[in-house]
Amino acid sequence: MADRSYAVRLIRWQTMAHNIEDSVPEIPGAEGPMAELREKLADLSTTHGTLVEMEGRRKELVQLRRRLDRETQEVARRLASAAQAHFGFGNPLLETFGVRAEIISRRKNHGKRGPARKKPNPETQD
Repeated sequence: MADRSYAVRLIRWQTMAHNIEDSVPEIPGAEGPMAELREKLADLSTTHGTLVEMEGRRKELVQLRRRLDRETQEVARRLASAAQAHFGFGNPLLETFGVRAEIISRRKNHGKRGPARKKPNPETQD
């Protein structure tokens, strides 16, 4: 399958223009299209380069946004914990701050799972 990326197409057209350049005077009616091709290649090259730079910058900004989101979430959790410690975990005032009050029925009780099942030992089985 042929690579259809703009970079490959641009290189292919630049190579074509460079290779045919010496033969253009011998080809009737080729001067106009050759001049237009050079102009279009210059515009395409500039536009493609700008897009590549913007994509790199976009990736950097996405990484920055993710890091800031993580850090903000950590700080918000610390603030919520401080508010819960100060006002009490069940205080309805916490809801006005956007912090969920701790309601016992919403908590998962991990202590009531029962005894752990033992795996059968293959050496003692008949």
